[in-house]
Amino acid sequence: MRRFRANSRRTHGATLALFAVTALLLAAAVAHAVPLASPDAAATPAAGAGYAGHQVLRVFLDKHDLASVRSALQGTDIWTDLALTSTYVDVRADAAHAAQLRTQFRTEVLIADVEAAMTASTQPATVSDDGAAGPGRNAVDGEVAADAVSAKFGIGTNYLGYDAMRSMWDAMAAQWPGRVTVAKVGASYENRTIAAVKVTSGKDGGKEGGKKTVVVVSGLHAREWIAPAATINIMSNLASTYGTVPRVTALLDTFDFYFVPIVNVDGYEYSMTKDRLWRKNRQPTSSSCIGIDLNRNFPYKWSPPSSTATPCDATYPGSKAGEAMEITALTNWITTLPNLVAFYDLHAYSQLWMYPFGYACNAQPTDAAALAAVASTAQAAMNATGAPFAVGSICSTIYEAAGSSADWAYAAPRSHSVTRSSGA
Repeated sequence: MRRFRANSRRTHGATLALFAVTALLLAAAVAHAVPLASPDAAATPAAGAGYAGHQVLRVFLDKHDLASVRSALQGTDIWTDLALTSTYVDVRADAAHAAQLRTQFRTEVLIADVEAAMTASTQPATVSDDGAAGPGRNAVDGEVAADAVSAKFGIGTNYLGYDAMRSMWDAMAAQWPGRVTVAKVGASYENRTIAAVKVTSGKDGGKEGGKKTVVVVSGLHAREWIAPAATINIMSNLASTYGTVPRVTALLDTFDFYFVPIVNVDGYEYSMTKDRLWRKNRQPTSSSCIGIDLNRNFPYKWSPPSSTATPCDATYPGSKAGEAMEITALTNWITTLPNLVAFYDLHAYSQLWMYPFGYACNAQPTDAAALAAVASTAQAAMNATGAPFAVGSICSTIYEAAGSSADWAYAAPRSHSVTRSSGA
């Protein structure tokens, strides 16, 4: 639902080893976060309105060149990344576009009726203290029961709305006082609170300079519900198994984890109640269009919209870097954190583990070899779950993407940064 760099811009063996363990933990935790589903698998009946006749197709590229493919896909919603190495691309298309694609390409229908699938899918849930327990498993050691945690917080059974999410992490803070604390990152355009959840052992790390900080964010894109769900699962695994699972105990004794489960709080709520496939935030950008793609608006190597782009586009990057209120709040908050060494950004829909850079394919991190080694460690952990992941730099794995969280986190606060995209 993907980046990595050392504070001193030198490779530190101990830090890299600990980061690799962190990567292993997060890979396993996300893989077991919720029952596997596409990011668009759960919605309210109202959120299905407007997508009658739409289908999700897998379009096989075969011998078609990328230029002709991109041209043919105009007017569709591309779900998987289209790169030089792609053999297929998954897209949502209305009936007319779907029929046209079938005449030009070899295709496979993944979702025959998008609106029907939305209407029939899971409702947003509220937090209950006596809900039914799901099958609890610790993501790292595999056999540590977490049924009580699942029962209390509803993890693994439903996608939660914004208010239910807030109730969940407040309940976690009450359940584990001192180990879990909640703070305010800032406010969204519609004045919703963007919250950060700190999970810590409370120990100082026992080393000069104090403990290192890891930041995990998700929900930059509104419709990617599985990413906040995965983040909540990681939070609960860390908090509930500290002191009983050695690997988790070692992690929390070494790192303080700060989670921002939903950055795009306005868009997330809008996707829950109005439009299931909404991606951007809800900040007006013109007289007729709303929303900025938050993962194109970070203030590092930001790129202005292309000559053919409009503010109505789903990937509109804004008219200037940091224009989105949520991005300003998030970046200002992150730069206040001490000893930041790692940054993760969770997304969907794909199975990718990516690191900088995205803004240009000829730009390489100074510690690219270390990043690749950590990515391989994470890839092995995720592949073991039966979900094969591709790894690499953002630009080489998918395409040029300026203004991303990963590039900013690597360059600005100088942390190790990773983008992870999970899917079905």
